[in-house]
Amino acid sequence: MKNRLPFFLALLWVWGGLTVARAQSPYNIYFGDIHSQTWYSDGNKEQDTNTYKKPVAKAFTYARNVAHNMDFLGVSDHNHHESSDLHMSRGYWRAGNAEADSMNQDGSFVAMYGSEWGTIGGGGHVLVYGTDKLFGWESGNYDVYVAKSNYGMLFDSVKKYGGFCYFAHPDQTDYSGIFSGAFNPAWDSVVVGVSMKNGPALTQAYSESNPSSTDYISRYNDLLRLGYHVAPCSNQDNHYTNFGNLNQQRTAVLATSLTRANIVEALRHRRVYATEDHNLQLRFEVGAHQMGEKFTMGGSIPFRVKVVEPDGDLISTIELRYGVPGSGAPPTILASAGGVDSLLFTQSQPIDTTYYYYAYVRESNGREAWSAPMWIRVTQLSAPGVFSQLSPANASPNQEISGLLSWQASPGAVQYDVYLGTDTTFSSPIGTVQN
Repeated sequence: MKNRLPFFLALLWVWGGLTVARAQSPYNIYFGDIHSQTWYSDGNKEQDTNTYKKPVAKAFTYARNVAHNMDFLGVSDHNHHESSDLHMSRGYWRAGNAEADSMNQDGSFVAMYGSEWGTIGGGGHVLVYGTDKLFGWESGNYDVYVAKSNYGMLFDSVKKYGGFCYFAHPDQTDYSGIFSGAFNPAWDSVVVGVSMKNGPALTQAYSESNPSSTDYISRYNDLLRLGYHVAPCSNQDNHYTNFGNLNQQRTAVLATSLTRANIVEALRHRRVYATEDHNLQLRFEVGAHQMGEKFTMGGSIPFRVKVVEPDGDLISTIELRYGVPGSGAPPTILASAGGVDSLLFTQSQPIDTTYYYYAYVRESNGREAWSAPMWIRVTQLSAPGVFSQLSPANASPNQEISGLLSWQASPGAVQYDVYLGTDTTFSSPIGTVQN
């Protein structure tokens, strides 16, 4: 719906010099990785563990100072020591958390410590964040007991202690059959993401030169068609001291500022996209709504996909994909654009239905990116939400004749009409901005 913006500053502003800016997103984009190991489990393979002390702290130092376009790093050491090259203990777990706390620099670089739970032969690896508990099955090597290969027990325990889960490198039969079984709302409340690209984990390379050949798009689509609410991530799964430098794969998040609390909150709430380009900026919006959100609105849906590639790499394709959660059917392409950096599309979705939508981007060099979906339920039309004028402040005196009027987006609004006058008797708008 339209939202009127009455704007009257005693006619100090004139239309000829007034610039109307598009409603602004409150979120910045930050790049990082949430899947890597140190020798507290089976990483740092080229290092001497007798002399290479505080490996978690050094992982953050490397990602911050050596790698390119890394705003955050999550170290996810394995939760157990079942083989000779896996070393996790409760002492190492506490040390890893302490090193992450000491290296975290809100506003500059975010350091997080999590775990990679499970075994490949026993049902798959799960990345666990948002909790300081070590979940495990080995005697004396856990804070919270979770039976080996019992993913239902894991998900319940992680939720109980405030955490969340991303699937590390999902196989079709992993995680107690989640990709083929019935939708489980309890699991949906704690599983919030799945890897699209991972690794190559055991590659010793240090110049972003080894992209992964893995492709987990089918697992992403499986979860969406079953009704799960998940975001895509893209990680390097480092097992050598090359954190962020193995390739350009990044997990990107939308957060209001670069703090650990905000990065964790963005990961938890799926404001995430996966990219093979270390600085590709992707926006996927409906008005004030961002990727990862579940919301209800009335009327047609004005989608906006915007891509910025700072290095000048050309965009080959932008696609808007959609499907029905719980239908069992994979998503299909709703709209696409080639050779441009944006896609605007308005969808008329039937009333009292719910669809999910996500953006896909491919560069001319073959690199890809996938956004988290938006899950949208359409109901009868309702009035837009209130907005906040940003600039200039309300009733500001002594304004220049020429200026910029900007404001935060209004939930549910698809168009903003700007009116100018000395009272509230308006005739026609002096400007119109569409989301």
